[in-house]
Amino acid sequence: MLDRDGVDAITFRGVARELGTVPGTLNNYFETLAELEDAVAARLLAEIPLIRADNPESMRDQLVKFGLALVRLHSTHPYLRQIAGPTCIDIVSRRLLENRNALKCMGLSDRAASMCIDVAQGLAYSYGSELHRLRNGGAHVLQMYIESQKKSGDEVRGKLSAANFVPEKMEAAHRAQLSGVFEALLTGFQTVK
Repeated sequence: MLDRDGVDAITFRGVARELGTVPGTLNNYFETLAELEDAVAARLLAEIPLIRADNPESMRDQLVKFGLALVRLHSTHPYLRQIAGPTCIDIVSRRLLENRNALKCMGLSDRAASMCIDVAQGLAYSYGSELHRLRNGGAHVLQMYIESQKKSGDEVRGKLSAANFVPEKMEAAHRAQLSGVFEALLTGFQTVK
């Protein structure tokens, strides 16, 4: 419902109707709509993969998978920050701590591990927001911008084209960008040691 109708359209009555029940049944589990939304956000965030020291994949590959999972989460559920509450924040805090500890077990300092997690989160939110905009009419706006630049005689830098901003191409670009960022970070951390 959140994906289809948006945060502002969600009510106990509407959720109950969607589930084929009555609002009173939902009240047995959630006292407020905010608690229900928080539970939804917590469930979505719990699906993000953990970085594990015992995983045979490289640290960089695990960081890229973690980052891409966050990109998909933010692009599919852009309202997530609006509905997150105490339960969600608790889960996120515990999972971030687990990821940081795994990176430390793999040889990073506390500061370096925290930096990798922060970079993944920041890039994922940015990339996810970008993908969401493109899926919801942003590519059309981009194409209009490109055409206006061409008509005015302004040079359009590089190979800027709406065809390059298809979500599938964007995910491949994000994978490459995340991989490069983490490779540079991890190489820099090892140089500093």
